[in-house]
Amino acid sequence: MKNKRAILIIAVCVLILVLGNGLYKVPGQEEAMGSSSDKVSGYAWSDNIGWISFNCTDVSCTSSDYGVDVDLGSGDFSGYAWSDNIGWIDFSPNPPYPSAPNYSANYDSSTGEVNGWIRALSYGDSWDGWILLGDEVNSWTNQVSINPDTKEFEGWAWGSSVIGWISFNCSGPGTCQ
Repeated sequence: MKNKRAILIIAVCVLILVLGNGLYKVPGQEEAMGSSSDKVSGYAWSDNIGWISFNCTDVSCTSSDYGVDVDLGSGDFSGYAWSDNIGWIDFSPNPPYPSAPNYSANYDSSTGEVNGWIRALSYGDSWDGWILLGDEVNSWTNQVSINPDTKEFEGWAWGSSVIGWISFNCSGPGTCQ
């Protein structure tokens, strides 16, 4: 319970940084919305694999230019995140998906929920690499969502026993306990 609480705090912090830095605008906000080319930034945390970076501007873009984008019209995510421990994470992987929902990461601006699948590309050795952000039919408490007031990610994704729970709420390395 203590670890889940710490992870939740971390996930909240990531979402604050990710959406609070002006790179991503959630539809319906008073300020000007960004375009579909705006990148998400910040970090997520997993006790099993450590930090996941959503944008090379969080670290350095000298060796690799990567980032996760959200199309504000369709809600579809695209691009890649990076983990030093498992490598690239694809936000628009190809089907077939392991179970419902049968689509990659998608943001529903009417509910704030983020549903669908992302995939670690280093899968293999009996590990499928799939990470579930949420499922509108079989959702769990605190699935990944975007808070319309703060424009920050909230909640948890599940990435099997290899990755475990991923908190989408921490501002960055060294800021969470």
